[in-house]
Amino acid sequence: MPDRPAPGGRATLPVPRRDLPRRLPDSWRHLAEFLRFYPYFANFRPIFRLLRVATPLPRASFPPPPAPRPTRSSRAARAALPIVALAPLLACGGAEIPTVTTEGMEPAVATAIERALESAAGDPGDPAHWGRLGMTLHAHRLVEPARTAYAEAARLDDRDAIWPHLHARLLESADPEAALVLAEEALRRDPALAPSLALRARLLESVGRSAEAAPAWEAVRAANPSSVEAAIGLGRLRLAAGDLPAAAAEMETAVRLAPPAAA
Repeated sequence: MPDRPAPGGRATLPVPRRDLPRRLPDSWRHLAEFLRFYPYFANFRPIFRLLRVATPLPRASFPPPPAPRPTRSSRAARAALPIVALAPLLACGGAEIPTVTTEGMEPAVATAIERALESAAGDPGDPAHWGRLGMTLHAHRLVEPARTAYAEAARLDDRDAIWPHLHARLLESADPEAALVLAEEALRRDPALAPSLALRARLLESVGRSAEAAPAWEAVRAANPSSVEAAIGLGRLRLAAGDLPAAAAEMETAVRLAPPAAA
């Protein structure tokens, strides 16, 4: 039997219970139950729209995918590039930031060099940054960029003896003449710096200036009477001069002053 028109001329819309969707969310099912008892569906469209806005359908949320781990090829590609993009820039009118690549180096070494270069590029007026850069490069036998860093550190700080001393140590084998000049500069800044005294004595021997090396080793002994290196250096010079008793005495002194060997 057809439904009779409702007051106002609107037709009723009965909603049997068996026709209710079974898998709707609770809020929608409740709405369908609510409308089942009221035949004037059109009168409740505003409620339907309100409920639809207030309770949207749930959406699945997924965590972002993890970042891909760097592969060997990507690390090699990064190492092949210049470590610092600021290398062409000038450091406040001073030395240019050295350009260093780390192709074939261990990742830890590459990271240490990169950080030292970035520190020097970030504050090129600080001699400590240049000095640390020089020591980092020196430790990994990168002689030319380390020379630049040590020289700039010594230029920015003209009173600290450590930078010309380390610069001289860097060049001790490769260029003893230049290293001797730097060792003497370190001693000009700090005449009592014992490592520079011993370095100067060794360099004087290396360049063949034995007559000056003997008093240099005596100065090392005066600064440190227990110096084994001074005794060995003097014994070597005495032996080269043909003074065997004096050479033997110096070597005996070195043996006496040397610490006992570990068992």
